[in-house]
Amino acid sequence: MPNRLKSGISLRCPACRAGSLGEQPQALVCPSCGAAFPCLPSGACDLLKQSSADEAAQREVYDEMQAGHWATSDPMYSYTTLTGIRFTRALRRLKLPQGAQVLEVGCASGPVMASLEANYGARAFGLDVSLASVDMQLRRRGNFNYDAVAASALDLPFADATFDAVVSFDVIEHLEKPEAFWAEAARVLKPGGKALVRGAVMDFALTVDWLRFHLDHGRWMARMDRAGHFYKNFRGKRQHADYARAAGLTVTRVRGSDLFWENLADYYMLPLLFSLAGRRSPTATTAPKDAEVKPLELRRPNSMAHKLWRAWLTLTSWALWPEKVLSALGFGASAYFEVRRP
Repeated sequence: MPNRLKSGISLRCPACRAGSLGEQPQALVCPSCGAAFPCLPSGACDLLKQSSADEAAQREVYDEMQAGHWATSDPMYSYTTLTGIRFTRALRRLKLPQGAQVLEVGCASGPVMASLEANYGARAFGLDVSLASVDMQLRRRGNFNYDAVAASALDLPFADATFDAVVSFDVIEHLEKPEAFWAEAARVLKPGGKALVRGAVMDFALTVDWLRFHLDHGRWMARMDRAGHFYKNFRGKRQHADYARAAGLTVTRVRGSDLFWENLADYYMLPLLFSLAGRRSPTATTAPKDAEVKPLELRRPNSMAHKLWRAWLTLTSWALWPEKVLSALGFGASAYFEVRRP
């Protein structure tokens, strides 16, 4: 069994919420209450002992859909898609100090944690509901020192005031009780700590999803369910901001995302271009489950085609100034929430 916890960040027992978990050959064990949490050979440990029906459904969706995808994907998403480029810019606004302790909720395959470690010297810890995804990312971890665990976003297994920052990308729309996530994020943040949260929202007028919702409602809902986006879990931007404030956080910025151009570029044009080139799109969500597991690499694609694509994205996104104005006003199928703990 490999040394599981490389980051130096300890885990709090989710059973008694008191003891710090210690490493045993096949499990993490709480010395206070004796609870044991099984671990896979990769070091992926399952702390989701009493999951709700909603969390169990989310785990089933992502264990089935994503395990093969994470085996073959790489961090090209952050450099190739407009969504990834904008999320990377938002991360820079956190202005993380060297060596900051950062939690990523919904870490999936690990490229954000790897980027935080490589670019900011951060000590990163990831959490995801999908044990298969955590298993895959730890098998791909290589020389990186981030940690990851399968656990609930609504009951974070960390002591109070552990992290300098919390980041989360497209997770809040999956949560049955997002207000509990905001309360937990506030709890584990240090005083002065910051959080960057992006996710789909219910008030998505004037977007591609809004058109599909009204023009092809049945297929849109089926597609959302397949992705674990259960519509009953969606909340509006104002509701999420209110949840954050109720948790004692200061909301410093709310900005809309995913209007028209971002969706069209990432989920229609980019897959078409990659298909014409005979390659798998960075936004694809499936792959052969017996695919070779590739070590995670941080590499910026610098072919002429990628450079031209990124330049074109930048120019067109600036040229489409009405969409930027609408985003600043909060319109969008998704939203960025930037908050800090006083």
